[in-house]
Amino acid sequence: MLSQVARSNLFTKAVAAKFDSRQEVPERYAIPNVETRLLLARLIYEEAMETIQALGCYRVHDAAAGEHSIDLENIERDKLNIDDIIDGCCDTIYVATGALCAVGAPDVRHLQEVCVANDSKFPQGNAIIDPKTGKYLKPKDWKAPDHAKIRESYARGQPCNLRFWGLKFVQNAKSLSEEKQ
Repeated sequence: MLSQVARSNLFTKAVAAKFDSRQEVPERYAIPNVETRLLLARLIYEEAMETIQALGCYRVHDAAAGEHSIDLENIERDKLNIDDIIDGCCDTIYVATGALCAVGAPDVRHLQEVCVANDSKFPQGNAIIDPKTGKYLKPKDWKAPDHAKIRESYARGQPCNLRFWGLKFVQNAKSLSEEKQ
């Protein structure tokens, strides 16, 4: 139901919510308020940009036509740092998972749904790739991830109260800390 990344996010959000209401995790699926959405967007943007820069890219363009392009700076290969790339990818995953938690979405089943949909872009092991962008294209019968199906399954069965789990993780951490003393 929850990855280690989601568990860590729920723990940190439960602690931080005492000081900043934008960190509060809902009891069920919900769209956060404007201030929370802006915080989530800023965190994702900052980590994504750090990752893009770690890959040696420094100019990102978003044309009015909806085209996105990233230009590589003329950087010598030895100035790139693989640890910065790894850290940027992990931090981007972390804040994106935090956004899932902020909308009350347990990550594992939703990620599995996305993986199934992405894998189905390669029927019988064939790939359709846009030669210009390198992006994988969807075959004719491709089906998008069905996140509503997952939300409905939680509504019908055992609800997934992420706020409860975050508070539980904080309580467990306090108990462990007290045991060590």
